[in-house]
Amino acid sequence: MYKLLVVDDEPYVRQGLRLLIHEGNSNFEVFGEAGNAFEALELLHKESYDAAMIDIKMPKMGGLTLIHRLRAEGFPNLPVIILSGYFDYTNAKAAMDCDVVTYLLKPIQPNHLEEALDKVEEQIRQQKLDRIYRNNHELNSVMLYINQMLSASYNLASEQCLGRYFKNAKGYYYLRLEWDRKPENDFDKKILKQRAFCQRYLYKALPVQTPGRARNELTEYGFVITDLTLINSNTTLEEYIISLLQELVKAGFEKIKICHGQYVDSVTRLSESYRTAIEPLSSTRDCSGTELLMQIEEYIKMHFRETISISSISKHFYINAAYLGQIYKKQYGVYIKDYLNRLRCEEAARLILTGNEKIYRIAEMTGFNNADHLIQVFTREMGMTPSKYRKDRAIPK
Repeated sequence: MYKLLVVDDEPYVRQGLRLLIHEGNSNFEVFGEAGNAFEALELLHKESYDAAMIDIKMPKMGGLTLIHRLRAEGFPNLPVIILSGYFDYTNAKAAMDCDVVTYLLKPIQPNHLEEALDKVEEQIRQQKLDRIYRNNHELNSVMLYINQMLSASYNLASEQCLGRYFKNAKGYYYLRLEWDRKPENDFDKKILKQRAFCQRYLYKALPVQTPGRARNELTEYGFVITDLTLINSNTTLEEYIISLLQELVKAGFEKIKICHGQYVDSVTRLSESYRTAIEPLSSTRDCSGTELLMQIEEYIKMHFRETISISSISKHFYINAAYLGQIYKKQYGVYIKDYLNRLRCEEAARLILTGNEKIYRIAEMTGFNNADHLIQVFTREMGMTPSKYRKDRAIPK
């Protein structure tokens, strides 16, 4: 979850942005609001934010001046979206000169906001990736030393170099990956060149071309991951492996096996984890077939009355949310969010006709956030408000 600071002197604009972002983007959340540039500077010096949305016209200090201050006061790379009530070429050019991500016009449309946040997210990922690979010389040394460590033939130089690379890590695992050997399945070009993949799976981790134990038509690759890798991805080891497997299946790799070695508490003991990475994770699912989708379908039917979403469902089944949305739509011809709304509205309609519950209670019983949310979705799905539905279909006494 990325932390966003909204800076605008109009409270209703801040409130509207908070609502739009909360409802429409699962990767960003408004963690701070400022009514002027001075409040914004104070918040940024107290708290760490991943990005900011700044109004260009504010009293005492405008948005462009604020951005210049930020660039000079230790925030040179903070991604910024400029907000404006009207388009002005001079202001737009000045904003671009300040290295802002994009320029949004009020009133802000949800699709324009989503596009802007996507650009911000891409910039954040690129910045993190650049930090990871900033020193190519050190990375080359790490690649050399890691193989020494896995074969237990390390020296002081390799121990010190790996200690710097895996700084603050407390524990380590070796993962062994096998897949069907095909020319098109070039792991380096097809996977490791993806910025999003590196950001998600390779934070405080390292891909390793090791002395292979692969057999027949299989190709082997290795990963050294740390406790910091798992913390960064907010997963357990098993969840990390299952997610990695699903990413490879999605990319077209076949006959994949992922084995993990034992946990070791020192980089100098990595050879122990390497030697024990033999048996594949037994609970790994076949995420490419229909069985998983059938399980998800049943899960939705059982839990739609709760406040579940595609995000919570994907976490429950250890699958990427975007990928889940794609394969579910392909299989059933409907998006998960729309299917959830349909089930909830059908259940709400049943409750409206079979009892005297208040609308807010029906909203609570059918998984909606509140009564307003129920009324909005119900009206769209059923063609009338819940009150009219109850009145039109009431059984005469």
